[in-house]
Amino acid sequence: MIKRAVSSKRFRAAHPDGFHEESFKEAPVAIEESLKDFALKEKKPENMTGKEIADRIRRLRSLGVVANHEQVALHMKIALPFAHLVVIALGIPFALRSNRTGKLQTFGYALGMAFLYWGTLSTCQSLGEQGHLSAWLAAWTANFLFSGIAFLLLMRV
Repeated sequence: MIKRAVSSKRFRAAHPDGFHEESFKEAPVAIEESLKDFALKEKKPENMTGKEIADRIRRLRSLGVVANHEQVALHMKIALPFAHLVVIALGIPFALRSNRTGKLQTFGYALGMAFLYWGTLSTCQSLGEQGHLSAWLAAWTANFLFSGIAFLLLMRV
């Protein structure tokens, strides 16, 4: 192992050469940043606000990094509040024809449709995060598809 002397050179007008050299093993360095500034603050996009996600997308794009996960999360923040309306719209046709079939069977159909909606939403979200679907399409496909199914079921009732 080679040991080497470390030194610091500073300009000093009072010194004859204009420079002053100082040798040291360790030296304190005055920096403005605190330790917290160096800690990674990694939040999942699902736990961020829309503004935080948009800021992260801008930052990632400026670094040249693909931000599919964050873009889908941003669109999901907008699309998910409509999910309960879609599921309710799917359940209404089943509730209206419950007099013809058993209530347990009707509940089973409605519950199955809700799980099918959730599965479609998760699949589209995954496809969007991988870049196979655009972010807005990944977030809204399940809402559009099951709203259409709910509309067709309501027309049949």
